[in-house]
Amino acid sequence: PFGCSKKASSDPGMFMVNYMKDIMKIVKDNSADCNKAIEAAKAYAEKNKAALEEAKKAGEEMEKKMSEEEKKAYGEKMMKDMQPIIQESMGTMMEFGQKCPEQAAKLGEVMGSFK
Repeated sequence: PFGCSKKASSDPGMFMVNYMKDIMKIVKDNSADCNKAIEAAKAYAEKNKAALEEAKKAGEEMEKKMSEEEKKAYGEKMMKDMQPIIQESMGTMMEFGQKCPEQAAKLGEVMGSFK
């Protein structure tokens, strides 16, 4: 339902952007119930675990084939693409952390799978 993972981009970086957007949307949509927000985020992360691992591997393989200039250009593109979602997610995480401090620690664990 949320996932851009179904229509997975061939660009592993964009998969990561969409994965992060989806997790933040889940938290935002369920923020009225702290526990439900965490459970929904965990369920999404678990459901997309294989796709996330695949994207990580694809990113590593892609990087091996890139020249230093290509890596730099790609890194700059990803930072540009990630900037809006990072800013938005910081706001979402701060609000969630203030409202649901106990669950916010668990959300950190869910997001840890993203690295």
